[in-house]
Amino acid sequence: MHILSMMIQLLPLCQQGLGENELQFFKERVGSDMVTKSQEFLSIFTQSNIQCKDFQLTIRPSAELREYQRQGIKWMIQLGRYGLNCALCDDMGLGKTIQSLS
Repeated sequence: MHILSMMIQLLPLCQQGLGENELQFFKERVGSDMVTKSQEFLSIFTQSNIQCKDFQLTIRPSAELREYQRQGIKWMIQLGRYGLNCALCDDMGLGKTIQSLS
């Protein structure tokens, strides 16, 4: 949770855009890798057209996944990259089980 709180603190700066001096300051303070990862993570919430990385299914479902199911899986994978969890909630019959298993 400490990492998430650091990323959230950077959100206003991310939205305004960091100047080179500010960016260098944060890289020295928290590390270059952390700043890069934070910027990637925060872009999920600040950009409306962010594309999550594609994935390969580890199981072969007998049914074909719909596009909204694939988007849900991508979102869960993206959150998992940052050590975050999520709750998958939707109406009955829309494929939550197959999304979770995938």
